[in-house]
Amino acid sequence: MKDPSKPSPGHPTTPGPFDFRILRELRQRDQLTIREVAERSGVSAAVLSRLERNQCEPTLDTLSNLARVFSLSTADLITLAETPLAARFAERRHQGDGFQLRRVRAGDLTCFLVKASEGARQAHPGGPSGESILCWVLEGALRLTLPTQATLLRAGQAVRFETAQGYAFEALEEAQLILAATHTPPRS
Repeated sequence: MKDPSKPSPGHPTTPGPFDFRILRELRQRDQLTIREVAERSGVSAAVLSRLERNQCEPTLDTLSNLARVFSLSTADLITLAETPLAARFAERRHQGDGFQLRRVRAGDLTCFLVKASEGARQAHPGGPSGESILCWVLEGALRLTLPTQATLLRAGQAVRFETAQGYAFEALEEAQLILAATHTPPRS
């Protein structure tokens, strides 16, 4: 556990070993406001708010103080905050411009299974800093164009690239590919 005044590295809701958003559920279950929990625990309302959004990690003392508010042991609160080893996510489907996409998003990871018709093209403006994509061609051929280079990918080949400057795909023949996008914000 670390200083609750320091932000956790990574996206605010990035799954890690603990998910302290459970604090909001406990507070709402007990019909308490953030201010009331802050007064009863001695933890500032600002830190509580950030904990509830999973933007920082508490010290052991902070956990102990919060556990007492909810009539829990510190160990029980930690157990409730543990991120499950496995989580299930549903896919979403998108279609357009000669591309059929099946997408699954889990925290800071987004995966796409893509089918592209021959000649299909799609351009993307620059993405957020720290976002990268792994593009793996399963079948067919694809041209990936970045601001300073173009790469031809055939079945069985993959490339990883940063999205900040923008990119474009063109299916040179009917293609199937997997895209795995991750976002890692700069460390502060």
